[in-house]
Amino acid sequence: MPSALQTKIAAHLKAFRADEDGAVTTDFVVLTASVMMLGAAHARDVALGANNLAEAVEDCLVTDIAAIMEGNPRELQARLAAAEAACSSR
Repeated sequence: MPSALQTKIAAHLKAFRADEDGAVTTDFVVLTASVMMLGAAHARDVALGANNLAEAVEDCLVTDIAAIMEGNPRELQARLAAAEAACSSR
């Protein structure tokens, strides 16, 4: 026959095993960490894409737009259309 202490310990162990509060907390921590890692990975990709786009715009502004301003003013419309086609194809 188990003693009162053994019965009390068994009751505590049974209640501890049935308690799921810690498991929910652990699941939440793992899920939150996963979401944060995915967000960080996508932020890096977006930053690289934005940097590439900014470099393309800079190249267009520095080279093509500067060339548009030179030359005969009557041909400005044609040069603008050519530069727009060149910049949008990048």
